[in-house]
Amino acid sequence: MEELTCASLYFIEKYKTAPQEDGGVIIEEFLDQQLGAEYNLDVTFSPEWEWFNVSRPLEYASDLDDKLVVLDFFTYCCINCLHVLPSLHQLERDHSIEDGLVIVGVHSAKFENERVSSNIAAALQRYDIAHPVVNDAQLVLWRRLEIACWPTLVILGPGCRPLLLLVGEGHSALLGRFVSAALRRLRGRLGSGSLPLAPAARPPVARPLRFPGKLCRLDARRLVLSDSGHHRLLVTDNSGAVLHVIGGPTAGFLDGKLGESKFSSPQGVAADGDVIYVADTENHAIRKVDLQAGLVETLAGTGQRGDDLEGGGVGRAQVLASPWDLCLVGDRLYLAMAGSHQIWALFLRDGTLFGKRPCPAGTCLRVAGSGQEENRNNSYPQRAAFAQPSGLTWDAAGARLLVADSESSSVRQVALADGAVRAVVGGARDPTNLFEFGDVDSAEGPARLQHPLGVAWSAADAALYVADTYNHKLKLVLADGRGFSCRTLAGSSRGDQTGPLLEAQFNEPGGLLAEPAGDQLLVADTNNHCIKRVDLAAGTVDELDVRMTRDSPDRPTQAVTSSATVRSAGGAISLSLEVLLSGVSLTEGAPHSWRLDQLPSGWSAAPPGPFSVPLTVQLHAPPLRSGDAVRLRLHAQLFLCSPAGLCFPRELTFELLVEARPSTRVFYYSYG
Repeated sequence: MEELTCASLYFIEKYKTAPQEDGGVIIEEFLDQQLGAEYNLDVTFSPEWEWFNVSRPLEYASDLDDKLVVLDFFTYCCINCLHVLPSLHQLERDHSIEDGLVIVGVHSAKFENERVSSNIAAALQRYDIAHPVVNDAQLVLWRRLEIACWPTLVILGPGCRPLLLLVGEGHSALLGRFVSAALRRLRGRLGSGSLPLAPAARPPVARPLRFPGKLCRLDARRLVLSDSGHHRLLVTDNSGAVLHVIGGPTAGFLDGKLGESKFSSPQGVAADGDVIYVADTENHAIRKVDLQAGLVETLAGTGQRGDDLEGGGVGRAQVLASPWDLCLVGDRLYLAMAGSHQIWALFLRDGTLFGKRPCPAGTCLRVAGSGQEENRNNSYPQRAAFAQPSGLTWDAAGARLLVADSESSSVRQVALADGAVRAVVGGARDPTNLFEFGDVDSAEGPARLQHPLGVAWSAADAALYVADTYNHKLKLVLADGRGFSCRTLAGSSRGDQTGPLLEAQFNEPGGLLAEPAGDQLLVADTNNHCIKRVDLAAGTVDELDVRMTRDSPDRPTQAVTSSATVRSAGGAISLSLEVLLSGVSLTEGAPHSWRLDQLPSGWSAAPPGPFSVPLTVQLHAPPLRSGDAVRLRLHAQLFLCSPAGLCFPRELTFELLVEARPSTRVFYYSYG
């Protein structure tokens, strides 16, 4: 492995420093060198390892030995691993298994919680990972191949011949060019057979939320929830009745009217009157929702991940990297920038940073953190370092931000007067040690947390509440004469149970809200797809009944589709779209209509007829290869009426994914 590491480092440096027009030649020369090498790697999968997205365990010798294989060593908590996923998804769109390319995820857990198979399965659903993944829970293959960090990509040719090692993120363009060149060079030597793929079906969730991330209070009567798995925000009343639906149900990056806007896995939310600020995490942007105007706009970020560690740009010109949480303090918005391991600020009005640097309105820049992934405290904010900060809260009396620093398994504080960063609880003394984690209250020794994602400060009782995410617990942190004490407040083990505080169960809680009176906490219980309510006075946990109601003005209309079997050579498809109307009905005699967007080359459809429920769409498909995927978009203009006699038009868009499997069965999925 050392030989591959040294050769890859030399090649990458040569590629990056050469003129762009020479890149192809450099890749070809390196491929010649690697294909002529006299060594192979031992990539043997143990029979007891659990697999995902395949119908049986894979064996390298029989399933992968004649393929170009990309091994992705990842762990699902790692933000840098998540940054690599778009590049892998693009490879899968560009090259099929029959072309000779196979991506295999090797899940190599950092935290104990990540070794649990059901947690990995939930993460694969959350991040739309459909290629084969194996759970190397004890890091056997990791150690055998001498992998050093997450993420690491190992590219192997036929016969397990090592071709390239890519460590970390930021290699997207090189990865795409290298894989394309390798497939061309190896044409005729790669097998065209398929694999027993069986991506897990998107499991039905009885609750209206899917992987909720964060929440905040809009005012005394309304709450804002980031429904991350549905790529949307919900505004509810205190009982959980939905008042507004903003964005969703599919990912996108679009400003405009509330019902037309698009987000991608939004996380942190903060509110000021009828204005909601959103950390649109996978769009790497900060968005603003104005409920009065009914509009969404982008305040910072381009929709693409940036690598700027300083900032200072104004508005959409400033690139960001996976903002995960927000905290509004006066006229500035603080950002937990998980992707660059820093704390940033967005100035909503003219101001100064630390009373020195002028910052015009719209300026977005670094407040603290060098960009190194460490647990380093320092009085100089540029010399401090964070490790994937993912939660923020504000202690006004102490004039400090409190930060859930997930990868160091600690809570940190940032003084807003000068940016000094200090420890609160958790973490290791060695700033480079990010493996000091556990589940220990301070009465039993140094407090230990496991990947906390949420924090909430309660001014009413001068208490800090922590969502200790991978311990599936809530912790209470109080200042004492010696520093800080930390104890378990609620949660016993991973599960979904309400009841007394220490008997209740959570599943990776990610967001917290402390009510102003100090009597309740609201918890985004992410993997249970719900909001839990903690009654501190009664000592109990129950669930907030988040629900769509007849009066929800933005209630989405749901749709499901049937499946059909066609010959791989193509043919006629009859698609039945069942529109489920809840609380409203189609206005009799109104001019309902529908249309399809322009179809891809080779596809055709019968002219649209009258709209009916169910709606039948007649299509004709061209020859399909296994792995082909086509997106179709159907627009409907409906006129709806409520039982109270309120009638209104509604434009709906349904995105249909048509995907050919290795068999001749073609499945149709609808998101709408």
